[in-house]
Amino acid sequence: MSDRDNVVDRRRSLRHNLRMPLGLQLWGGVGPNGNGKSVDISEDGALIETDLPLRVGSLLDLRIELPGEITGQQTTEWRCKGRVVRIVHPASVAHPVRVGVHFDWLSISRK
Repeated sequence: MSDRDNVVDRRRSLRHNLRMPLGLQLWGGVGPNGNGKSVDISEDGALIETDLPLRVGSLLDLRIELPGEITGQQTTEWRCKGRVVRIVHPASVAHPVRVGVHFDWLSISRK
């Protein structure tokens, strides 16, 4: 039995492997705006790739547009406020940093 077999998944919601572009900004409009791409996403959070210089505890505003092919409805925009809970640095500079974000607030609107 490996260490990985002993890991308990504490997530409350199902994660979906979904690579979607998203907009990022430090919460309150302080600091740089940026773009990123989701690696996976759920109702509670997301793993995203970005080149923004973030730290654990950073507060973010995120904007994600999900097309009808994914939601089964009109284009849906998720507006989220979240906090960085972990950072995964890449093995090489050719890859972006991955940031785990927990959503503290989520609003879903149809376009």
